[in-house]
Amino acid sequence: METVKLVDAEILNNWLDTGKKVSIVDIRPASQRSGASIPGSIHVDAYNKVKLNDHSAFDSLHLDKSIPVVTFCAGGKASITAAEMLAHNGYNAYSLDGGLEGWNKYSAVKSINTKISVFENNAQDYDSWFDNHPIFFQNELKALRKAIPQQGMGIEIGVGTGRFAEALKIAAGAEPAHAMAQIAIARGVVVINAKAESLPLHSQSFDYAVMVTTVCFLDDIPKAFAEAHRIIKKNGSFIIGLIDSDSELGKQYAAKKESNPWYKDAHFHSVKEITELMQVSGFTEFEYWQTLFGNKEELTEPQPGFGNGSFVVIRSQKM
Repeated sequence: METVKLVDAEILNNWLDTGKKVSIVDIRPASQRSGASIPGSIHVDAYNKVKLNDHSAFDSLHLDKSIPVVTFCAGGKASITAAEMLAHNGYNAYSLDGGLEGWNKYSAVKSINTKISVFENNAQDYDSWFDNHPIFFQNELKALRKAIPQQGMGIEIGVGTGRFAEALKIAAGAEPAHAMAQIAIARGVVVINAKAESLPLHSQSFDYAVMVTTVCFLDDIPKAFAEAHRIIKKNGSFIIGLIDSDSELGKQYAAKKESNPWYKDAHFHSVKEITELMQVSGFTEFEYWQTLFGNKEELTEPQPGFGNGSFVVIRSQKM
């Protein structure tokens, strides 16, 4: 058999991004093809024959042999044998190291880094939005103040540049984007470099935790909410401020997200969706306040409930 060559997900992704010609062959059983796959791949139902070392597995495959071929399966083992078979048949064949699992892990990390890089590279521009829209900021602060406890140690998860933490006197914050964190630190916030899904903090160490316009950027909401539940003391509060996807402003943001550098990779959620996810994570006793009524920038008082305002604050209690 030919010596197999391995290619990792990062290199394959770079080939695709730079337009390099490559044939990607999915050898998984047909039943697995309907799920996740690699864009542009072709499927050859060769898995069982490959496992039996049957060299007729690729008799139906006729590709340009001047173009590299990358085989993949679920975990990256059977595809090694497949690449060996194709190399024996004269192809410049590679096996995807780690298979589809490795590809999916790389894609998830790339997605996270892409989201963070927007804030790393444009931290000052992001922060200046609040200077340009002071009334929106004040209205959101008013709603948040209805929910924030007057006493106790709090943390803002996804603290950003520290605008809300500073105004709400929240001493600590967690933020994955270094450039954003530096601005928050300059505002007097103690910031740890961490994602919401993995907080390097002791369990039951905070009286309350806050997320303001953060949930739309989370990669794993249940995991992030589980982490919040873990670090909050019993009977402590978990408070979320978000743009309701069912609201007028939420629909506008969703419609224009492709042209907005901040929200291009965001996923907007409704208040009902987030409430249900908070319940599953062990939070109860929900209260709501809403603001930003219409598109005019005018100071208004927050109202209880949700359904009319675009910005909604949810306060819950850890059971």
